[in-house]
Amino acid sequence: GESLFNAVRTGNGTFAATPDPANGGTGTLDGGSVVDAALLDGHRYRLQFAVAAGATTYDVVDLTTATTVSGGNAFAPGATITVAGMQVTISGSPAAGDQFTLEPTPRKSVFATVQDLIATLRAPAATAADRTKLVNGLGTALQNLTQAQEAILTARAGQGARMRELDSLSTGNDARLLQYESTLSRLQDLDYNKALSDFA
Repeated sequence: GESLFNAVRTGNGTFAATPDPANGGTGTLDGGSVVDAALLDGHRYRLQFAVAAGATTYDVVDLTTATTVSGGNAFAPGATITVAGMQVTISGSPAAGDQFTLEPTPRKSVFATVQDLIATLRAPAATAADRTKLVNGLGTALQNLTQAQEAILTARAGQGARMRELDSLSTGNDARLLQYESTLSRLQDLDYNKALSDFA
């Protein structure tokens, strides 16, 4: 129960890409994917956006080592960003100061995911920034629910394999029991006709 409901992987199962709650732009984030597993280093990264003279750039900061990996990268809406084997696509227009975090998949309760989804749906959507938060929140919740479903399917498959093994053992035991009863019957049971004939 603990692994099935309270320790479910989040994000895409390998890493989670999340926007900062304080973001004010319209940048939306997809769930991301792994493009090179050999480059995954288990570090947390932050994409920090800046806007100057109408041009949007971003810096990649390694939060684990507190170093800037690259700075002043040109940004175009819908372009993919690759960091340490992880790839995400950011659509829309992030505002100056907006941040997105990429981190190894944390574990989360499926009930907390449902609570987050409820809070996201109840949040106001009056401004473009509010609607962006709604889109990002729904995307995150759907990814986490997908991971919860995968955990349930994996557990169900594991239980099915165990049940098949138990059924196989039960069938084998039944066959052995029949064999033992047959042998015991041959040794113990009396054939009255043969016994009377032998006696005569």
